[in-house]
Amino acid sequence: MDVNTRNCCHRAFHYWPVTYGDGFTLIELLTVLAIVAITTAIATPALQSFFTKNHVTSQVNTLLADLNLARTEAIERNGEVIICASNNGIHCSRSKQWQTGWIIFSDNNDNKKRDDNENLIRTQPPFKGLNNLQFRATYIKFNSIGFSNNGTFTLCSGNPNYNRAIIIARTGRARLSDTMVNGDPINCNNYS
Repeated sequence: MDVNTRNCCHRAFHYWPVTYGDGFTLIELLTVLAIVAITTAIATPALQSFFTKNHVTSQVNTLLADLNLARTEAIERNGEVIICASNNGIHCSRSKQWQTGWIIFSDNNDNKKRDDNENLIRTQPPFKGLNNLQFRATYIKFNSIGFSNNGTFTLCSGNPNYNRAIIIARTGRARLSDTMVNGDPINCNNYS
């Protein structure tokens, strides 16, 4: 074996020396952990506020969409359509607490309750979370020209800054507000 062959093979199996200067010291690790902890502590309230606001917005938009759907269906069907609180997704409940869900149906016999032969248009499941949705009545009736009984839904969260009112005019149009109709703050204890 000549010298060049021996040097080639020797280099192929050469191991690099192990160095210990590439890691973190305990002080550096503790400093990074402290920065992460402080950042998390500062960001947590802002994130909770962000999630609460988005949750309320989603629930309000769901209700507004369903109110508009009920009004549109009443006009298209040229008959009465009811949206009512429901805790089973089949029949109306007698509760003024709507966070348990609601149903939309065509009320063919004008008895303000869903009979088995009446068409169920949409079912809304209960709200997730602790938000409370109240209305002064157990149902809203839209007639063939889209008019309805007027009133105000109140959606109350744990934070009064995010409470919302959904105001329904006699014409059946719904709008969102952060105060009651008269400009007062939203009262979350209106209806039992």
